[in-house]
Amino acid sequence: MSKIGICKVSCQGFSCNYHIDLVAFLSGENENMHAHIKLYILAVLALGSSVVMAKDMAGVEIKDVIRLSPETNPIQLNGASTKRKAAHTIYIGGLYLQNEKHSLSDILADNGPKRFLFYCKTNKISPETMIQSFDQGMTINNSPDTLKRIQAKINKFHNVWDGLTISQGDEIWIDYLPEEGTRISINGKVKAKISGKDFYDAFLRAWLGKYPVNAKIKHAMLGHKG
Repeated sequence: MSKIGICKVSCQGFSCNYHIDLVAFLSGENENMHAHIKLYILAVLALGSSVVMAKDMAGVEIKDVIRLSPETNPIQLNGASTKRKAAHTIYIGGLYLQNEKHSLSDILADNGPKRFLFYCKTNKISPETMIQSFDQGMTINNSPDTLKRIQAKINKFHNVWDGLTISQGDEIWIDYLPEEGTRISINGKVKAKISGKDFYDAFLRAWLGKYPVNAKIKHAMLGHKG
């Protein structure tokens, strides 16, 4: 008969009682339980203590676990990689999800919070170049009906970059929060919000679809190794 244990973790105001089926956990019977508890422990370490769980990528610290708001569950890095040109890193792209996923269809079916991370490593990226790549990826990977339906939202996304200068060290977050929709932030400052989930799904298709903006980064964001 399984025994239920209660684990209480508290640090810097972050506290939770966590009920664990000890026999199932120790025997490895429940893979979902292992994944859930692993994420919880990582979140406590990353969010509630002085220990920061992160990896170095091209000299940039990429956190393993983050939280988009106090109301949302922690999300973990599904994968990240770099765009390079002539041996120089141009940008870093990463994707955070609640649970590890390896296909676009599974990611789109997930209604939980998400973050697309874009970290600029050069002063040579213009907003015009970003929008051009974004539009190409959106057009190739989404149906004409989808694009027509969300055109006003695409225009709102375009407006974020009008007159903007993108510099080395700038960090762009394209977040999805179930209660808000898409939230666009630059260096931690919110620039725009786009309601609903349809725009975010179309945005992800541009990066993770059949003809992605960058194939290497797609491969990494889907958690594929090698």
